[in-house]
Amino acid sequence: MKKTFHWLDKAEYPFQSHYYHINGHDMHYVDEGKGPVLLYVHGTPSWSFDFRHVIKSLSSQFRCIAIDHIGFGLSDKPKEYDYSTQNHSKTLEKFILEKDLKDISLVVHDFGGPIGLNFAIQHPDRIKQLVIMNSWLWSAEHEPDFKKIRKILKNPLLPFLY
Repeated sequence: MKKTFHWLDKAEYPFQSHYYHINGHDMHYVDEGKGPVLLYVHGTPSWSFDFRHVIKSLSSQFRCIAIDHIGFGLSDKPKEYDYSTQNHSKTLEKFILEKDLKDISLVVHDFGGPIGLNFAIQHPDRIKQLVIMNSWLWSAEHEPDFKKIRKILKNPLLPFLY
């Protein structure tokens, strides 16, 4: 499917558009380059455009994938839709699993943090590393894996291991 956005400056955003169809809607994403996967998850009210310079710079060495959440950027903007972080997180999870992305360097920004980090908690085997920018994560104190990590991080010997 080809959608045209006449207002979009192709010199600034020269990427080929791709669409992932989910729950009757099209989620836009860019997929540029080859190599280890860098997956960019934007915040609110932004879109993949925020990562354009990084994608241009790194796509010669990495596979750079940047999504536009439903309701943002070049994705569909339905009036009747669950725009909660939980639903965006489920959409991201389905996208990653269907595309069979592995060894992901997950880059989350702002509101993209709780959306993307939820996936990282649920599927740590698919995450190679995290880059967290100006973000947060909802409380996970009751999650068994979080309890393990918290115990390790509270260990007084941890600083001496570096």
